[in-house]
Amino acid sequence: MASVLFSAVVANLIAESEAAITAQPFANCLEEAGSFTLMWEHEEAKRLTNGDWVPSEKQVLRIGSPRSEDSLAVKWAPFDWMRTCEDWKDAFSGLGIVRNRRTGQDEFQLWRAMTELDGYISCSATRRSAVRRLLSEGQELVRAPVSERRHRSFLIVDKPGSGKSYLVDRLASKLCVRPLRFNISQFLTRDQVIDCFQMILSAQSEAKDDEPLIVFFDEINTKVSGEPPYGLFLDPLENGTFTHQGRVSHLAPCLWLFAGTHVPDEASKSTKAADFMSRQTRFFQLYTGIPEEDLSTVEQVYIGVAAIRGAFPEVNQVSKKVLNAFTLLPAEVGPRATKRLVHSFRYVQYGRVMAHNIPANWPDTLGVPAATRSRAFTQLLEKWNAMPDPEKDLVEIRSRP
Repeated sequence: MASVLFSAVVANLIAESEAAITAQPFANCLEEAGSFTLMWEHEEAKRLTNGDWVPSEKQVLRIGSPRSEDSLAVKWAPFDWMRTCEDWKDAFSGLGIVRNRRTGQDEFQLWRAMTELDGYISCSATRRSAVRRLLSEGQELVRAPVSERRHRSFLIVDKPGSGKSYLVDRLASKLCVRPLRFNISQFLTRDQVIDCFQMILSAQSEAKDDEPLIVFFDEINTKVSGEPPYGLFLDPLENGTFTHQGRVSHLAPCLWLFAGTHVPDEASKSTKAADFMSRQTRFFQLYTGIPEEDLSTVEQVYIGVAAIRGAFPEVNQVSKKVLNAFTLLPAEVGPRATKRLVHSFRYVQYGRVMAHNIPANWPDTLGVPAATRSRAFTQLLEKWNAMPDPEKDLVEIRSRP
């Protein structure tokens, strides 16, 4: 109904500008336009039930006419844009704590980092853009008629333990399709990679209603039989074909996802690296080692809180000192190590997590033993240990808006 509402608002504003009277408040124009839009929609819906439906006189906008008795009242919901912007700014700075203006309580609103894909943390613009593009491409593939589907391929470059497999799981869940996962590092021969294509073909034959698949190959930079495996994917991505035991087989269009720690290049002594990259619909380099928008720290906090809710579903409060602990994690620490840290928490009860639940040797859990800790990390750790952890600093966790 946006086009009807917009036209009604503009018509009211034009009528006022041409009248030699004092213009009424803009809120009144909105109310008049909103009431007309509701009436227009109500009358238009009758075409679905009336076989002899014709447009109603009520769908004709008449400026300045008194409102009829059966006019529909507009129910306005208050919305403070500036406060909303401030809340989003707070959510992506510091510890990510947002003050609930209705209750006056501090909250950690976990859903704010999952706006692109439910359950997957993405704070930086680069990561959000990548997730949004993957989801869009997947939706287009699923919705397209079978005859119009084409293979779509994406390379995701990120640090180890960054949650690439989890991203695939959440993407598959959102698209309601089946994911097939393979790890190149587990293959000893190139024939084993070819066997994966046969498994994909078998899965497609079992799929219902020509449902497309997400095919995920992790550790794509790993060599197989001493050579990178890029050349093995050229025909499947280009033509949807592969040769298995001397017979050429055809694969239905898939959403191919490849994950690695660096972009394939000719320096890897593979003449097929450039060909492999040319067949990618797009590649996403999610980790460059350079913090983006200073969001890497607060993203660690969101990952930590998400890990807490995953390990302890009954927890609905977390202390600010625990949130501060997540900000100390080194840049190379990913979601996998953070989840491992959270699973080491002890004696969690009463629906809350406080600093005393974290084991004293928690940096060792991250793979940062005392002998290898930097001076800066050691100093930050000492300050954190000296921090108080009062119950008044507990923050409510909100998974949904």
